[in-house]
Amino acid sequence: MLDDAWKIWSSSDALSALCVWFMLLFGRFGLYVYRGGGDADALDLSVLSFGLTYAISTGVLVVACFWQVRTSHAMLLIVNSWSASLLQGDASCMESKASWRRVSGLFRKTSRTFERCFAALGFIIVMLVLAALYDLIQGRGQELLASVSLALVIPGVLWTHASTTTACNRLPSLVTLIEADDEEEDREYMGLALYLSLSECGFFVWDTCVTLSLVQKFLYFTAAIAGTIGFQTGALNFQSRGIPID
Repeated sequence: MLDDAWKIWSSSDALSALCVWFMLLFGRFGLYVYRGGGDADALDLSVLSFGLTYAISTGVLVVACFWQVRTSHAMLLIVNSWSASLLQGDASCMESKASWRRVSGLFRKTSRTFERCFAALGFIIVMLVLAALYDLIQGRGQELLASVSLALVIPGVLWTHASTTTACNRLPSLVTLIEADDEEEDREYMGLALYLSLSECGFFVWDTCVTLSLVQKFLYFTAAIAGTIGFQTGALNFQSRGIPID
């Protein structure tokens, strides 16, 4: 069952990454086709060089996002497998504690491996927003398609990691709902729930837990700062550009 879920998630993640990459390429090169009017003279060496560079850079970014999401889904399947073995009675509380130590250690090792990538994705979001504001100031509104597309895709990667961490944080409440046959077993479940809450399992970025609230705050403050800069510089002043706002 887990193998089937892993294959489905892997296939859907790969298909989504491929579709996103094609959308980015279409959004960027469609502008050149539109501006050049399909003339062969418009496809000079500089345009081809830019197109190749853009395709490689966006491909690397999409592959990095794909591996982030794929790793997060793999960890979520491990958590679901652990909780299923406990709920079905296949593992005792002591066995569950021992297996959870391995799961928690795997989360820590994975976080240390990808924490720089987490931070880089957040930095890319900020830079894309600033680049979009700069394009608006320069009057290049058509250049926003690729930047906006990337700015909408990358937060989904952070949201996936935060959802996996949330699933780990909800395990103690799940354990407390298990009906025990006697008081001794009930104390074992309560001890297991306390152990899970103290383990602080999930994805971390330099000892900062990646939660849904953290991602929401990051996106909120990024949007607030971008809006402030946009109105101060006139990038979002649509009336001065002759754009009706009614």
